[in-house]
Amino acid sequence: MNQLHWTFVLGSLRTGGAERATLNLANALIRRGHRVSLVLLHEDGTLREQLNPAVAVHVLPVDRARRAVPSLTILLERLQPDLLVAVQNHMQWAVLRANNRLKQSVPLILNEQSSLDENLRRQGWKGWLLKRWLKGSWKRIAAWTAVSEASAESLRKAFPAAGLLIRAIPNPAVTDELASLSNEAVDHPYFRSGTRVIVAVGRLVESKNFPLLLKAIARLRDEVKLRCIILGDGPERNRLKGLVTQLGLDDIVDLPGAVSNPYAWIRKSHLFVLCSDYEGMPLALIEAMALGCPVVSTDCPGGSGEILRQGDRIYGELVPVGDDAALAQAIKKTLRSPIPSNVLQDAVKDFHANRVAIRYEDLAAELLPERSQHLVMLVGPVAPPRGGVSTHLERLAAHAGAGPFRFIIADFRKRVLIGQERRATGFVALLHYFRKAEIVHLHLAHPVKLLIACWARMSGKKLVYTHHNSRELQRFDTRWTMRLAHQVVLVTPGALEDVRIPEERVQVIPAYLPSRPRSGVGAGVAARLQGYRHVMLSSAFHLPGRPSMLYGRDIYGFDLLLQAALNFPDAVREGTCIVLLDPAGTMRATYEPLLQQLRTAGIDCWYPEEEIHLPSILPWVTVYVRPTRSDGDALAVREALAAGVPVIASDVAPRPTGVTIFPSGKVDALATALEAVLNNSERKVFVQPDHLAPLISLYRRLSVR
Repeated sequence: MNQLHWTFVLGSLRTGGAERATLNLANALIRRGHRVSLVLLHEDGTLREQLNPAVAVHVLPVDRARRAVPSLTILLERLQPDLLVAVQNHMQWAVLRANNRLKQSVPLILNEQSSLDENLRRQGWKGWLLKRWLKGSWKRIAAWTAVSEASAESLRKAFPAAGLLIRAIPNPAVTDELASLSNEAVDHPYFRSGTRVIVAVGRLVESKNFPLLLKAIARLRDEVKLRCIILGDGPERNRLKGLVTQLGLDDIVDLPGAVSNPYAWIRKSHLFVLCSDYEGMPLALIEAMALGCPVVSTDCPGGSGEILRQGDRIYGELVPVGDDAALAQAIKKTLRSPIPSNVLQDAVKDFHANRVAIRYEDLAAELLPERSQHLVMLVGPVAPPRGGVSTHLERLAAHAGAGPFRFIIADFRKRVLIGQERRATGFVALLHYFRKAEIVHLHLAHPVKLLIACWARMSGKKLVYTHHNSRELQRFDTRWTMRLAHQVVLVTPGALEDVRIPEERVQVIPAYLPSRPRSGVGAGVAARLQGYRHVMLSSAFHLPGRPSMLYGRDIYGFDLLLQAALNFPDAVREGTCIVLLDPAGTMRATYEPLLQQLRTAGIDCWYPEEEIHLPSILPWVTVYVRPTRSDGDALAVREALAAGVPVIASDVAPRPTGVTIFPSGKVDALATALEAVLNNSERKVFVQPDHLAPLISLYRRLSVR
């Protein structure tokens, strides 16, 4: 991905959910090749030591957000960031004002860590004024991110008419460092007592409602042998210590204060409890699950419910806010039958910092499309003439290029396709695009692919090779191209057993099939086809002047279809038309004698001279025939199935479900299959996945630096 300069503005790096989320995101963006600046009001903070040294930290010479506007404006003018992110509510006012004073404002992203409505309500008249001011400033906000769907919905309710770009992007709570940090030693007597330990983590403030947990522990002390540790510091500390004494829990509850590494404590505990009255997206809850620790949470406004209830899957007990009796029962139940650690870890995989960083990159692609996209060069045949591979590449560029990936298609024959625009270009221009590309995706059958693969690897590109025809697997250039590729893509699973590279580098992804292919044909084509009872269609792809031959015969098997049609009874022949799509027309002369025989027998045969796109003619087709003597994925077959057209194909390659298969080269078997299909007018639509998502996912993995 093109390097972007991200600048985050927040109060400090003291212990807190928003601070830890920002730190994790900043570190992930650095690992992905971006520049990151962190602007703080306060230099101190226990989290500072976990920050990647490549992150540039700037401390403003003021201690209050309302005084920060002049110095922040000067700093931003000097930094010239590509994107500006205001993390905390109390900093957003200053960032908005400073950004508005810049000579050229920066796309501003506001980050909402909890429910905006709840935050504004708690602030009273100040919250009312802030809401009014934000409504007048929304045009200066490029996007608003929320840590949960509930938080995003609160933004939409607060600003219903603003038309803001609002995205729910979870906090990056899970990192690669989490596991190593959790393995550090913890010296506390509770972990040596042989009893089960409950842990809670957070600032000791009223909203966290730790008294609720203490009351639940008091209910359980005579039923369950346990100990409880509350990690954190804050204004409620003395009140909580007094309540511990009041409830008679001094021997089983400890408040050791804030610690620099709470993950080791969580890892060694038997249960994590979140007892808040309200939350945004509780990082500590996610971190506990990532460490394999069972969890119990109050069903507070925010993200707890989204985390623990994913569809029909339950990953922890949810109890009503403020109900200590229900919390006690949930604790007892979870200690008796905890959810396995691997299940909990799998439930929070989307909260990994790298995945969240990708989500922010996607947002950047919307805000800065020219700066934030990955450039992928697809090397393969560029139409005309039109074949399955070239159709796949053109569709990919047209339908997928609006996201985080931008595509350039080149065939190294002095043609390049950028989006929908075809440009003639020389080798120098092609080299220019090649140097800019991050990923090179080969779709070539020609031996020159090995040279391009070597060139790509020597240039530091990520290399993907898609193999379309299994009969070429044993070629020298094919085998070595596969060895050089970071990832090999097969269009059918049938070739897996013949590929001799590690299985983690091989993936089966059929060609891209859009949900809304091009449709409609010219009036002349429609007028010609609408009078027939049956229309049989077959298609081929031949390079100009180069007929595709196998053992002296046409690889696409038009001759088999025409000979089978000669065996039709008179009842089938009447009102039947055979359409042969061959854009290059290289086999027209070869088939002319057979075509004349069929016309004499009463079957009309049409060999269009103009190029007709397969999806546009399929609504007029009764059956699509693929009598090939060799084949790969056969995009045309899946296109026909998706359009509800019955398909008959030879058995030379694996075929999708729903295809009528006949033995290759057997004219009688093909004739029998055709008669059966033509006598059955029922059509069935076979739902086909577009296979775009796994390909984009593959590009994402390769784009990680």
